[in-house]
This record gives sequence, C-alpha cells and structure tokens, in this order.
Amino acid sequence: MLEPLVVVLVAILVLGALCRRFGLVEPPILLLGGLAIGLVPHVKDVELAPELILTIVLPALLYWEALTTSLREVRANLRVIVLLAVGLVLFTTPVVAWALHEFNDTDWPTAFIIGAVLAPTDAAAVAAIAYMLPRRFMTMLRAESLINDGTALVLVAAAVDVAVGGERVHWGSIWLDLVLSYAGGIAIGVAVAGIVILVRRYLHDPMLGTVLSVATPFIAFLPAEELHVSGVLAVVVCGLTVARYAPRLISAESRLRTYSFWGLTSYLLNAALFVLVGIELPKATEALESHTLRDGILAVAVATLAVVLSRVVWSYTATFLIRTIDRRPSQRARRVDNRRRVPTMWAGVRGGISLAAALAVPLRTDAGQPFLERDFIIFVTGGTVLLTLVVQGMTLPRVIRWARYDPDDAAAREHDLARHALIAVSLDRLDEASAETPHQQKVIDNIRHSLEKQRATVPAPDDEGRAATVRDFLDFETDLRLDLIGAQRDALTTLRDEQQIDGAIYLRLESVLDSEERSLRLTRDARDGGLRGPE
Repeated sequence: MLEPLVVVLVAILVLGALCRRFGLVEPPILLLGGLAIGLVPHVKDVELAPELILTIVLPALLYWEALTTSLREVRANLRVIVLLAVGLVLFTTPVVAWALHEFNDTDWPTAFIIGAVLAPTDAAAVAAIAYMLPRRFMTMLRAESLINDGTALVLVAAAVDVAVGGERVHWGSIWLDLVLSYAGGIAIGVAVAGIVILVRRYLHDPMLGTVLSVATPFIAFLPAEELHVSGVLAVVVCGLTVARYAPRLISAESRLRTYSFWGLTSYLLNAALFVLVGIELPKATEALESHTLRDGILAVAVATLAVVLSRVVWSYTATFLIRTIDRRPSQRARRVDNRRRVPTMWAGVRGGISLAAALAVPLRTDAGQPFLERDFIIFVTGGTVLLTLVVQGMTLPRVIRWARYDPDDAAAREHDLARHALIAVSLDRLDEASAETPHQQKVIDNIRHSLEKQRATVPAPDDEGRAATVRDFLDFETDLRLDLIGAQRDALTTLRDEQQIDGAIYLRLESVLDSEERSLRLTRDARDGGLRGPE
C-alpha cells in the first residue's frame, strides 16, 4: 500500500515542478505522467477504487470548491448555471448515446450509460485549467461542474438499471428522481449547514474547529446518499451556506488552520486523482475484450466529438432562447459576443469523476450473468477523459487569449472599496476609544496616524487613473518588506547556528516572521484580485 502512495506523491512533486517551471497546465501533464507510470509492470496493480472517489474524494473536493465559490456570482448567473448543470447534462447524454449507436453500432443501454457517465464536466479539472478566465465565467464553470455530477449520477443509475436489470425506461420516473434528488439534497445541505453553524457558536478550540470542517462534507454527503437523494448537491449547498453565514463565528486562528488544511488537501486529492486516472488507462486497454481495439478507439473519437459538439450546440441554442425571451436592459448588459463565449464551450473537460462512475458499473447483471460491456464502457470513458484533458486542457490558455477578454479589474476595485470601508470603521472606533480612554491619547494618535497613512495609499474605487500608480507603489513596498523579512530570517538563523539563541526562541521568532510574510503575500494577492476565499 505504501509503494503506490510514494509513487503517486513523487509523480505529483516532479510533474508539478515541471509545470511551474515551464508554465504548463497541470491536469493533462499529471494525466500523461500517470499514463506513463501505468505502463510500468510493477505499478500496474495500483487500483482506482470507485467507492473511494465517489464517497471520499468527491465530497472533499466539492466542499472546498463550494467554500471558495462566490455566492453572489452564483446568484447573478443562476439561470445559466442551471441550464448548464441540468439542461446540458440532459442534452449531452442522449446525443452521445445516439452518436455511439449510429456510428459505432453500440447497443442503446450501453450507449446511454456512456452518455450519462461522460455528461458532467469535472470540478477539479475545470478549477485547475480555467483560472485564466474572468471571474464571472470562471464562477459559472465552477458552479456548473459542482452541480452537474448530481444530475449525471441519477441518469447513470437509471441507465445501469436498464442495462443490467433489464428494466424498461420510464422517463416520468427519471424526472421524478431528478426532482426528488435535487430537493432532498438541498434540504439536507441546508440542515447540515444549520447544525454546523450552531455548533460553531459553542466550539472555540481552533483544532476542533478544523476537525469539524473536515467532517462537514461527509456529514452532508452520507445521509443524502443513504436516502437516495443528491449527496453532491447536499455538499455544495452546505458549503455555500457555511461560507456565507459562519465567518462571524470562526476565529482567525481556526480559519487559517482550516484553509491551510483544505488548500493542501484539495491540491493533493486533485493531483492524485489525475495521476491515478492516467495509471488506470493502460489497464482499461488491456481489459477490453468485448470489442476490438479498433472499435474502442473509434468509439472514443465518436464520444469525444459528441461531447464537444453537444456543448457547442447547447450553448448557442440556450443563448438564442434567452435573448429571444428575456430582453430586459439588465440582461442585455450581460451579453457577450460569440468570440468571448468560445472559451466556456472549450472548457468542458472530463475527469476522474466520470471514470469513477464507469468503474462503479456492476460486473454482473441482476440475472447473475457477466456484464460484458463493462470493459467497453471503461475504455471509452477513459479515452474520452484523456482526449478532453490533453487536447482541450492544454489548448484552453491559447483559446482564452484568443478571446481577448477585457481586463477584469472588478476584484481590484472591490478590494479598494472594502479597504476604505475597513479603515473608516477603524477610525470611527478610535474616536470612541479616545472618548473612553483619554489618558491613552498618544497610543490612539499613533494608530490613527498609521490608519490615515494606509488610507492615503489605497486608491478610491472610482479613481482609475491613480489606481495603477498606487498599486505599483504598494507592490514595490511589499517586495521591499519581503526582502527585509528574508534578511531578518537569515540573521535569526545565524544567531541560532552560532549558539547565541536557543532553538525554541528561534522557532518562536521564525513563526512571527512567517506570519508577517504570509500577511504581506495575502494582502498583495487580495489587492490583485487573486485571492480565492469565501464571500
């Protein structure tokens, strides 16, 4: 068990370093690296357990993405998100099934399983490759990928029942399952979030607060799955609700620990998932027995093309209908031209969730007979994941640059607005403190002077001409302060090495310097609009 873990971690370390060194998109490189590792005989035995992905990895990743997704942007783009997360999945599934049936002679039950498995985009892949998009489009894609798994898993379950159980398709039952699944998932998500927020009122220990955060996605997911409603939606709704209402109840130390944990954990889970998917692909090829390799490759090409084209057709059709029906000025103001819509169409990559759903297909039918098409389903799914991640994932940055989006400076303006508001509140509180403790006027005056200095360096939100100049000044100041901290850290290390201070003193002061450095970097990231955090 330990050897595969070491192999995956080393692969993440080496491939991640290469991607950062040469400016490459990580998911496709990690997938290709895993594919190369999967060709090594000794590593072939590494298994991608579908139950591990669907019950542990999926809730954790969904929860972190929900925590760091703007609820305001979700509300503003809710109609488009629902059309993508529900409508597009319902459209893609039969399109892929029809294409495989017509051009590859795949039987309908198997074709529908593949269509449902490939219908949802992958949250981890989308978050990793679409970061260059403006905030509005990035939020739309992330929210779509968070929710569409729930729609797809209902369709997968219905298609599997038909294929392995011999049941007839009952569209009314499928629609009812979707409605109940979504309603139940939302209800459980809200209920769990309410319980978590209530517990937060009385839980003040930072370590236990982090434990509660780790447990939350599974507390939301497992009951929903037991009740056969959408565990995906339960986790997403819970995360969005907690991110909205819990911050007032969480201490700074608890928040820093929690976000540090989730940041590292989500990166490792994402990266490991891509590597493991790559390792799984050679085994899918070897296990292909029900069809020839030529038929399998043709099916991969057909499915990939159907997935891409269905997204393009749906995007243009939905946009046309919205523009025809809704002609309000607010809607007109949000319209974008066709060129700038292309990246969101091209970003529909598939990932580990699709492969996990394919691997979860039963080995035998309800009659006890081997389900012969299972290997074909896994092969086509794995091949499509590979093609979309490599082709779309590696070319998406160029497509985004080609789209020529206007500079997205809304985050920077909102940062300046918030800074002015925070400084104003602080100055008002100082006035109150001055009246309450007049004998400490010197201390109050020093703090007031510092705040006034900060206000002078923060550009007014409507002062666009001065904003760039001020940010250049602040960036230089940040770089200089970071350089000073580096010099202090070197001097501190020298004092320890020369035995002038104890190791415990060294660690204590090093922690102070680390906190100062982290604060400077976070402030710069927020100023540039690059900080991802709950609203």
